[in-house]
Order: sequence, then C-alpha cells, then structure tokens
Amino acid sequence: MKRKTVLVCLLLGFLVMLCACQKKGETERSYENAQDVSFEIVSGSDVPYKVNEKIFKVKEEGFGFSYRDGDVMYTAFGFGQQNTGGYSIQVLAVKETESAIIIEAQLIAPEAEEVIVNQPSTPYMILKMANAEKDVQFLLH
Repeated sequence: MKRKTVLVCLLLGFLVMLCACQKKGETERSYENAQDVSFEIVSGSDVPYKVNEKIFKVKEEGFGFSYRDGDVMYTAFGFGQQNTGGYSIQVLAVKETESAIIIEAQLIAPEAEEVIVNQPSTPYMILKMANAEKDVQFLLH
C-alpha cells in the first residue's frame, strides 16, 4: 500500500512540474518576438498615493499589480520578505504582445563578500510607462 501511495505521489509531482514548465515555456515563446516597451524606474515619492498604499499592504508577500492614471500606467512588483538586506532587482524584459504587457524580472541576492544589513528586507520595484490598456503579466524569478 505504501509503495502504491509513493508511486502516485511521484507521478502527480511529475505531472505538476511538466505543466508548470510547459506554461512558462508558452509564455516565454509568446513574447519572444514582441515589441519592447519604454519604461522608467520610479520611486515611491513619484507615484500616486494609492500605489504606495497597496505596496505597503502586500510587500511581505511576492506581488505584482498595475495602476492606471490617465495615460500613465504604474506597475509594481516585489519578491516578498527576504532574510537580509542587500538584494536588488534586475528587469530582464518589458514587452508588449497583442493582448498583454509582459514584465520579466529577477531577484539578485547579495554577494558573499558584501556587507549587508542583518534585518529582513522587502525588495520591490515600480515601473512607469504609457498606459496600453492591456493586462500585465509578471514573470518573476
């Protein structure tokens, strides 16, 4: 009985991984030939109050959202609470497809020799761009 349960669990785990990999691959292929989107990295002091308010509420967890203000769109995303300071974020791509804006970014851990603050941090980034009236998809690594 144990053997059968273990086998079923392994099979289910494999299927979940297969579906996740396929979905990510489809998203990556879907924006491979998409147009680059012009954007600006902005600080909290340069965005509407509602953006900062929402970031404050969700910054402990990983998040991604957009806020439209006329012809401008702010997109904010974060990687949740990290054990220490010293983390940074690198934007890998901001692309526009027929149906969506796709933002791909990665969290970069501090170097081993870096002097870091031994307090939790919540790295996040805010991008400002033209409002394309499309859904925003986040690929955060």
